[in-house]
Amino acid sequence: MVPRAVPHAANPLAALGPLQASFLIAACYYGLGKLGLLLAISPGFATPVWPPAGIAMAGVLLLGNRVWPGVWLGSFLVNLDVSLGLAGSAVTLQYLGVSAAIATGATVQAAVGAWLVRRLVGYPCALDRAAEISRFLFLGGPGSCVIGASVGVSTLLLAGLISPASYPFSWFTWWGGDTIGVVIFATLTMVLAGEPRDRWRRRVLTVGMPLCVAFALVVAAFGFAAAWERERHQRDVERDAGAEARQIQKDLDAVLGTLQSLGSLFASTGAVERSEFRTFVSPILKRYPWIRALEWAPRTAREDRDRLIASAREQGYPDFEIRELSPQGNTVPAASRREYFPIYYLEPQLGNEAAIGFDVASEPARRRVLERARDTGQPAVMGRVRLFRDESDEIGMILTVPIYTGWRIPPDLAGRRRELRGYVLGVLRIRQLVDSARADLPVSWPSRLGQTGSAEPAPDSGQAASFPAHAHAERRARLLLPGRDGAETHVRAA
Repeated sequence: MVPRAVPHAANPLAALGPLQASFLIAACYYGLGKLGLLLAISPGFATPVWPPAGIAMAGVLLLGNRVWPGVWLGSFLVNLDVSLGLAGSAVTLQYLGVSAAIATGATVQAAVGAWLVRRLVGYPCALDRAAEISRFLFLGGPGSCVIGASVGVSTLLLAGLISPASYPFSWFTWWGGDTIGVVIFATLTMVLAGEPRDRWRRRVLTVGMPLCVAFALVVAAFGFAAAWERERHQRDVERDAGAEARQIQKDLDAVLGTLQSLGSLFASTGAVERSEFRTFVSPILKRYPWIRALEWAPRTAREDRDRLIASAREQGYPDFEIRELSPQGNTVPAASRREYFPIYYLEPQLGNEAAIGFDVASEPARRRVLERARDTGQPAVMGRVRLFRDESDEIGMILTVPIYTGWRIPPDLAGRRRELRGYVLGVLRIRQLVDSARADLPVSWPSRLGQTGSAEPAPDSGQAASFPAHAHAERRARLLLPGRDGAETHVRAA
């Protein structure tokens, strides 16, 4: 026989008003949610136990449907907190929508679980018989937890935060974490506040303590597992980063060799025609699509400025002018100074037309890099440049090689400053360079650094909706080139 339900007033917690009871449930849900997240294992954030699921179901069972706003608020805050904590994410409509949808699923799950227990088990109930215990655990646990897992994982899929391929594993992980949370924490809540009190109070040692010990063992086991997994993952990331860094270094060395060969072309002839420059660099640009532009910036004295401008206009550039950036970021005719280094030859020109004529030494940060290359006779790197005329606002880098009169680099500083003819420059897209390096690795290489733009995270414990799509380690490949300058600058050529 199913015990007949009695009014909720028999429960001491019923003395709490609806607002107080809801805030109590919300606080417990949020606090235990943070505890559950401590069990997450990187990089999958798989949470084996989700305690708030048990608190939510037991809270609605003990206090009635009036506390469902507390369940919703607690779940919403936990998920929103996760979205803010990962990778410094800001609040967006997507995160708000996903958090609200997951909170709705958690609330419906708790309400349905409590309703099923009242309907098919009854409450208050001492759960003295095996049949009652089985129904209580099944209906409140694996039975009702299908709702939260289905709503939560489907929300992540529709939001593009997981892929269809990861749906089954994510769903099972979510469902399992909720189920274990109900089995442990709903039972503990009944021991602490269930009715009839005299029967449940006697189970503090026989039921409550073993469950606490079991949960502590789970926490300890997954703590050790998490530490081991982090170490393993870090080793894998370092291995992958090292392989990619070596491939990047190989590609950069090839480009550097190209620039030096281009320099030899200028050094071997009195003058290089624009058509010769185009013929020389075209195969290189086809081979390395991550090269945004190859450029020649001749040293131009103040008294030669008008002659250079006239020559460029005669060659089919009627609007050619030596330009620089204004404080407002616009290109304007360069102010009068002792010398200029305007971009005179540039390939490919399509998409880079506005860069022709820009004085690459017009900005202090870039000028310091060029002067270092001139004084040392070695290549130099502008390590972070924001590529103008790029819709993605991508960060790139510039390799520059000084070119001197004659074949040999002058042996002394004064000679290098005197004999400088100009610079050849290569503007590179960093993201495409990294992607190209990864593509050149063996197909079987198990990279763990993440694919640019991938929408698939590792399988989540959806309870916390680890929603930035991935939380992979950031690339730290060091570019071993001389004269690397980490300052971020802006460049017109690209």
